[in-house]
Amino acid sequence: MIKRIFIYTAAFFFLTACNKKDDVSTTVIRYQVAATNSSKIDITYNNAIGNKITLIGKDSWVFEITNPPRPFTSYLKAVSTSPFGSVTTECTVNILVNGSVVKTATVSGNPEAVAEAEYIVP
Repeated sequence: MIKRIFIYTAAFFFLTACNKKDDVSTTVIRYQVAATNSSKIDITYNNAIGNKITLIGKDSWVFEITNPPRPFTSYLKAVSTSPFGSVTTECTVNILVNGSVVKTATVSGNPEAVAEAEYIVP
């Protein structure tokens, strides 16, 4: 009788362990900036802990954050500056979550194009 209880208990724990689903999921937020006819791009974005960071880029820029605290406000702003007053510049920003575009903005301007996007990851 004790042997049967032991076998049933062991089988129960084994089957429970085998049926357990992986509750850990990975969230990857990707920021993308691209500009045409640009001498420089001023970029502002939220980092992994939600602080706004500013940097200067040229032509294009990509940054990824893996598993940020939730909810997470992803924010991206880019200011593309035209190299000459007579040239129109274009700036595009994208926010992707796990490879899917969730927000995008494209702006043309002279002497600057300001593209901004924000998305809250629940």
